[in-house]
Amino acid sequence: MKVFPPETIRNVALVGHNGSGKTTTFKLMLGLIYPDRGSVSLWGEPANSPESKSRIGFLPENPYFYSYLTAAESLDFYGRLFGLAKKQRRERVHELLATVGLEHARNRQLRKFSRGMLQRVGIAQALIKNLSTDLNIKPRFVVVNPIELIPLIAEGEIQMAPGLSHKIGWEQAIDFSVTYFVAGTGVAVSRGSSIRKIRHLKRKKIALPSSISNKMADDMFSKMIPGVEFVSTKNVFSGFELLKERKVVGVYGNIRDLLNCISREDEEKPGSFIVIEESISKTPCAVGVPPTDARWREMIDFSMMKIFESGEYGKIYEKWFGKDSQTKYSPGFTMEIWPK
Repeated sequence: MKVFPPETIRNVALVGHNGSGKTTTFKLMLGLIYPDRGSVSLWGEPANSPESKSRIGFLPENPYFYSYLTAAESLDFYGRLFGLAKKQRRERVHELLATVGLEHARNRQLRKFSRGMLQRVGIAQALIKNLSTDLNIKPRFVVVNPIELIPLIAEGEIQMAPGLSHKIGWEQAIDFSVTYFVAGTGVAVSRGSSIRKIRHLKRKKIALPSSISNKMADDMFSKMIPGVEFVSTKNVFSGFELLKERKVVGVYGNIRDLLNCISREDEEKPGSFIVIEESISKTPCAVGVPPTDARWREMIDFSMMKIFESGEYGKIYEKWFGKDSQTKYSPGFTMEIWPK
């Protein structure tokens, strides 16, 4: 019997009647018993080799745990067996306990767990290694000239390119995932000011980073409100210095850059600045993928939706923009969630 690695991650079930050899097959794969004839190999290595076993997570029908350990201590123990570093173990244990719904019982001894809770601990220990490691997937990151990017994705040389904006014509060459972030441009202002709408900026001074031309800014603002005066600055950070000195009433720039600056300012004085909820321009960002691999695109889509629904998206956001940031996501953003 051969099981070939699929092009994308999927579940494989071994089905058979009682006594047909399902459990025996798994024991052979795990190196717990040995075949009378033939051989078993995983990833080109003998099934009983340390290399093969280091990539496998297994949950027996009746798992045994050290009952005096807590759930967190048990998973940390198995992480050490797999050779995970202390920081990796701490992060992985937290992630897995949340995944199986046992975060609330992380410090409870296993002797006090119900059978169902022990089964969930078993699932967590089987997943203690990251999926990419278990499947021997090693992502390779490359720097690509923007001009060459779309052709390389279309040809399948690059499997995923995060942060691509939807542009007319590109969808004819490549596929896009669901939108996971709305970029574009906006204006950051002091929370204590009375400015909450774009119209409130009429005849006001706004800091303009050198990366954005005056003509581009004029074109953007003239469609919404005339009479805005721009004050040139080196970058967005310089614009915030002018804002703090009250030399301007706002800072115009890329929304992601504005949120990044706000998170840094929050470290010293939380809640000092906000981004006006009305965007000057909006650019939906997605993951660009080859057009010939629909299953790969769907896997990315469902993964994006899952991390948004589970709250993991928010954790990633907080990691980049600050845990106590007063500005959540880009203004008005909600990820598209497909019905189940």
